[in-house]
Amino acid sequence: MKTFWMAFVYKPIYNAFFLLLWLTPGHYVGFAIIALTLLVRFAIYPLTLKSIKAQRAMKDLDPKIKALKEKHKEDKNALSMAMMELYKQENVSPMSGCLPLLIQIPVISTLFFVLKGIAVVNTDLLYSFTPHIAQPSLAFFGLDLAGQSLLLALLVGLTQYYSTHLSMGPKTAKKVVKDGEKASFADDFQDSMQMNMRYFLPALLAFTAYKLTAAVALYWVTSNMFTIGQELYVRAKSDKKLKGN
Repeated sequence: MKTFWMAFVYKPIYNAFFLLLWLTPGHYVGFAIIALTLLVRFAIYPLTLKSIKAQRAMKDLDPKIKALKEKHKEDKNALSMAMMELYKQENVSPMSGCLPLLIQIPVISTLFFVLKGIAVVNTDLLYSFTPHIAQPSLAFFGLDLAGQSLLLALLVGLTQYYSTHLSMGPKTAKKVVKDGEKASFADDFQDSMQMNMRYFLPALLAFTAYKLTAAVALYWVTSNMFTIGQELYVRAKSDKKLKGN
């Protein structure tokens, strides 16, 4: 598995980076990182687009799902059957966005590992036709991409927060629990997940980006901006379609 990953995923991305670096005027690593990140994101664009559409379709069903939960709150089996019927009627699958996401993860994580050690060139990984840049420029608008950058780390956190906000929508109010009742495990789990995704994850990524190199942080910012653009595009297209109807 490792040999397959190295031969068909890691090395092609590694060589693509140095090819882009060679094509970049001045051999600036920062611009090559942005170009490579966009190249990879465009390559897996159909998969990410499918995931976003699936997530949005599920989000649009939230009011109907809540109504079913209220209607069948005493009968779990009836609730399951009603939800399956709803998914069938709306032609939506709860798992339809998972497979594209799982396929993306190895590619995006590989890009992360490629850029993590980009300051040191491993010539053993270069193809015979890949240009070798002996002294690439690690300067990027006054930043040293081989070092740490608080600015880029903060941008990682901010773009991740906004990206999560777009995908999850406005924060839902916490369910009011009546006297004598206990909050269900599902409600507590949902509230916890929402809190972690909205606030903890962006903070964690910002901290991690600061501890790693600025090159990795630049990749994260670029990737997040691409995701934000995708989300806004899908939202605008969906709203336009609804208005047309």
